[in-house]
Amino acid sequence: MWGAGVGAAQAATLDTKGGFKVKSDDGEFEASLGGRIQFDLYELNEDENAIATAPDGRSAAFGSGTGANDERSSTYFRRLYLTLKGKAYGWSYKFEPDFAGNSTNNGVATGSSNSSRDIAFQDIYISHALGSGDVFIGQMKPFRGMEELTSSNDITLMERPFASAAGTYGGGSSREFQEGIFYKADIRDFLVGASFFDLRRDNTRPTEGIGYNGRVVYAPLHADGKVLHLGLSYSDENPQTNGNDGSDDNIGSAAAYAGRRGPTVVLGTTKDGDHARTLGVEVASEFGAAEVQAEYMLQTVGQGDGARDQDIPAWYVQASYFLTGESRPYKKGEGVFGQPKPASSSHGAVELALRYDHAENKDSNAGCDVAIPASTGANPLPATTVAATHCEASLITAGVNWYVNPAVRFMFDYLKGENDRGFAKDKPQAFTARAQFAF
Repeated sequence: MWGAGVGAAQAATLDTKGGFKVKSDDGEFEASLGGRIQFDLYELNEDENAIATAPDGRSAAFGSGTGANDERSSTYFRRLYLTLKGKAYGWSYKFEPDFAGNSTNNGVATGSSNSSRDIAFQDIYISHALGSGDVFIGQMKPFRGMEELTSSNDITLMERPFASAAGTYGGGSSREFQEGIFYKADIRDFLVGASFFDLRRDNTRPTEGIGYNGRVVYAPLHADGKVLHLGLSYSDENPQTNGNDGSDDNIGSAAAYAGRRGPTVVLGTTKDGDHARTLGVEVASEFGAAEVQAEYMLQTVGQGDGARDQDIPAWYVQASYFLTGESRPYKKGEGVFGQPKPASSSHGAVELALRYDHAENKDSNAGCDVAIPASTGANPLPATTVAATHCEASLITAGVNWYVNPAVRFMFDYLKGENDRGFAKDKPQAFTARAQFAF
């Protein structure tokens, strides 16, 4: 650390330990620069037996067997962040663009790839202390659950579970980051958060949709290696209608049952701009090198006047264990686990992880129906639909993480998914790997 002064009022220090941070001597001004690089490999093993057959004998592939999934096996940059944060005059700020952005593959959103890339923005806000906590104005994630709020630097497996924006908040219009006003306070063993937001993210089109959300966490044990975490959240989102053309921006639940770049089934969405209401329960415990956590989300999607609402539960159970004896630090001010610091600088830390995900629509199977295209030739037949009797998805993910040092991590995951539509099942498999550098 070194200091340089240009007059007493402008004296500042530069700290390069673990990153880059500039801070004035009086503590009124500071800025720090960080970032992350995540380079991924995705290999999809399609289920060629996932076939829907109509009563007249015609058939069509669905799920992983469709042509839209043929070119998804590849390498790509998942995230390329630069993070600038600091404070001035008692206010704090954070500015975080993602240069990997979002893109499409054969017209299907895939999260990121090496083409059609836009710059997306993650956390962008200004904040100020208020009472026992802080108020945030701008764009960030509403307080919707433990794994959802865990940084992508720290998540145990490469993809978040169905009970997150990767599923419960991913049907119809995706809503991971939202623009609005947020409040969070850490009070003894409790953490409380509330948010009121627009159903819009940075460069997406304007919408009349609004939502509100709250989360309460109780952590009577919160020391490293000894954690008990209990949480409860509730969200109410009303997409209403789009401000430009009056069309409905319906929202709901989905499930990417072979990873982010694999097939996705939309389990259900709202109709006529009705509400989506979600109740979430979270529990986690850490004892030494072992950690177990689970979450349950029950989303009710309104179907408009006079129609019965649909219930879509999603849940997961996840466990991890450090072969090298480390434990994950618990971030009490956020109600999530962080990334461990390897005990050994020579071989790093090694972690094994396993998760089971499940989600289903208990009241409708429309999202799982399969369209059979019209036939041509001497005896043409019109297009038809094979109606599903089930609409559910599950996923088993097994992973190995190697934490080389606090900045570098390598991840290796195997995924085996299933989409049950009653008349047939789609059972794809995938292998994913990630090289991560974060500072």
